[in-house]
Amino acid sequence: MTDWYWQNQQLVYLEKWQREGLVNICDVKNINHIKPLLFVHRNQGAEHEDSMVVLSIKAKMQDYLQEQATGKVIEGSKNIRMWKPFGLLLWKMACGKYQILMRIACRCLMRK
Repeated sequence: MTDWYWQNQQLVYLEKWQREGLVNICDVKNINHIKPLLFVHRNQGAEHEDSMVVLSIKAKMQDYLQEQATGKVIEGSKNIRMWKPFGLLLWKMACGKYQILMRIACRCLMRK
C-alpha cells in the first residue's frame, strides 16, 4: 500500500471523528520494551530515501475513542493496559528535509 493511502486513511478517520464530535485518546504511560525486527537500507533518489525499520514495542497505555461533549467512552477503555504495537518507520524526502513516517498496528495483550 502506498504512503498516500496510509496518510489518506488517517485523515479520513480523523475528519469523520471530528464531524461526529469524537476524539481519539492515546496516552502512552511507559514503554517497557523496544526490539528492532527488520532494517532495510535503500537509496531511492536521495540518500537513505525509502529506508525502513520495523519495531516491536511493548507499552502500557490508554487508547479509546470518546465523545468530546460528554466524555463518554465510545470505543476502547480508559483502563491502562499492556499493548504490543508494531511500528514501521519510513524515511521520506520532502522539501529537502527527511520526514519519518510511522505506521502503527496495535493489539492489546490484556483481556478486558
